[in-house]
Amino acid sequence: MAHATDDDYPIDPQFIEAAGVGVLENFLARAQATVARPNRQDTPVDAVAINEALLAVPLQLKVVLKSGMTVHRKYLGLPLKLVYVNLGYELGGLHENTSFVVLDPGVAWRLPILLGLKFDPDYHDTYRWPSTTAALRVALEPYTCRSPEELSSAVFG
Repeated sequence: MAHATDDDYPIDPQFIEAAGVGVLENFLARAQATVARPNRQDTPVDAVAINEALLAVPLQLKVVLKSGMTVHRKYLGLPLKLVYVNLGYELGGLHENTSFVVLDPGVAWRLPILLGLKFDPDYHDTYRWPSTTAALRVALEPYTCRSPEELSSAVFG
């Protein structure tokens, strides 16, 4: 989930994950869905979203306080959605507003190629943007959710 090492975070690093899960649960509850957490720690699934029709979608959460993004090869081929929770100022993050980016692992892994970056998907295991560039922001816009309804549609759609 979230990893933090800087001392300038407005939220204690040990609470970053809890804040991200809390806002995810809040948004999905407002869209008539619920979130379950697996008991096992040795799984790539951090949460499972369940809607009123009992459709269950495994989620891998990435809680983001600052700008930037990391994608990982290890999620390719897994039947889950990657949910990047961008914590806004109101939740102790450094984004103007809280939002979510919901991606299939294949889409996430292709982002560097789509943006024309030097990237060999067969060689790398991860790719990290240390900051959110204008090009990355534009590429992520179709996957960005700012309301409970948008998040529910992206997760279950």
